[in-house]
Amino acid sequence: HLMTGQPAERGADGQLVLTEETGVVLVLIPGGKFWMGAQSSDPDGLNYYPQATRREGPVHEVALSPYFLSKYELTQGQWRFVAGVNPSLYQPPGGSAPSLLHPVEQVSWTQCLELLGSVELALPSEAQWERGARSGTDTPWWSGAERENLRGKVNLADQTAKRAGAPWNTDEWPDLEDGGVVHTEVSRYVANAFGLHEVAGNVWEWCLDGYDSGFYGRSPTQDPVSPPGGSASRVLRGGSFAFTASSARSSYRNFDDPESRDDDLGLRPARGITP
Repeated sequence: HLMTGQPAERGADGQLVLTEETGVVLVLIPGGKFWMGAQSSDPDGLNYYPQATRREGPVHEVALSPYFLSKYELTQGQWRFVAGVNPSLYQPPGGSAPSLLHPVEQVSWTQCLELLGSVELALPSEAQWERGARSGTDTPWWSGAERENLRGKVNLADQTAKRAGAPWNTDEWPDLEDGGVVHTEVSRYVANAFGLHEVAGNVWEWCLDGYDSGFYGRSPTQDPVSPPGGSASRVLRGGSFAFTASSARSSYRNFDDPESRDDDLGLRPARGITP
């Protein structure tokens, strides 16, 4: 996506080689149906997770048209390329985030909408985000049903951060070591089956939808979006370096004020397809 930087190059092994100047890389997510949400009442039912919250239900079938979703969280280099500034708290020069390949943070929903619109991109709907994160799975995390399957694949609250003096709670998974104090460079952790990196952990990601706890119960089947104008909050997905594994589940819904600018809150751009 050349409106956000330079074209990505491939190394001799065929893998993408990212630089601070690389633009957004978009992945085509195929259209189709999937079961969205999670539930804690029926162990034999769809998308079961014992700690699923009420805001994640009911589990419902969604049909999505094909769309593009960024392979990585939007980087500080890409935001600066478009906006001319880097609003992130953790940015170079600095030990916590020494590269512009770290995801941008401290950006509000309103700012994201404006910047993405200027380069013909958009925030993903909540349904688009979850389909991308699940990448064909029905387990709590794309990596599997057990938290242990996340080892080496995710950046969450962990002992690396605790030893560095991080104030967030690292007690839920006391033996986790993921190597990240705050967010890490995009592409550091392995991709899911759709080729998307860091859809669990690293930074929270804004979605287009307004937060509505009852929306799932009346959601349209085709390409649903909870109207932003009908809510005082906007949806966040994916968890972050300061949160637990449970918060990084594919179905977990969080929300915040659209003007909020937190140091663990960024975005993953999307783009629709016009027939």
